[in-house]
Amino acid sequence: MHVLKVVWLLLAAAPCLIRGLMGGKPTNIRNKILQAILLDQRYPLPEATVDKRAFSVIHKKPGIADECCPSITESVSLRGGLSRDRRLLELYRDHKTQQRFYQTRCLAGVANKPCRFLNPSDVISRCVQQHTYMYAIVKDYKIDEPYRLDYIRVKSGCACVVNPRSKGVNLVTVR
Repeated sequence: MHVLKVVWLLLAAAPCLIRGLMGGKPTNIRNKILQAILLDQRYPLPEATVDKRAFSVIHKKPGIADECCPSITESVSLRGGLSRDRRLLELYRDHKTQQRFYQTRCLAGVANKPCRFLNPSDVISRCVQQHTYMYAIVKDYKIDEPYRLDYIRVKSGCACVVNPRSKGVNLVTVR
């Protein structure tokens, strides 16, 4: 019960504390908080020596275990894609703006092949491209209509699908 009172008091006093620490008007406070978030000054990560957005391809660190279905993550700028109901969509873009997405795809020659590290005599396996849906500003392809916010299909990983190998059934005839 005392813990709840302390939490309630901290939540009630937080705006006053922040205003006192930041010194000033609420708009200055919001601006300073946003600036701190954008510059990663609030919670700097110990390993944050490389900005992920600076590279179009994310490279794996040495020493990390290999994947049974190797994949690569890259930042892509798509021109179009598919909606949830399989309609062709055109993404909004102009000379200043491009929508970018992180996409994880199977490496070349991996999709629909057997997974690594599995014994083919025990199981039937194959690497399958996974997808997810992300928000994007889109319109239907080749239709004059305003842009809207909708889902677009994006590659999200390379997964190993495993099925048991069917063993031959021995039929015994009883006389």
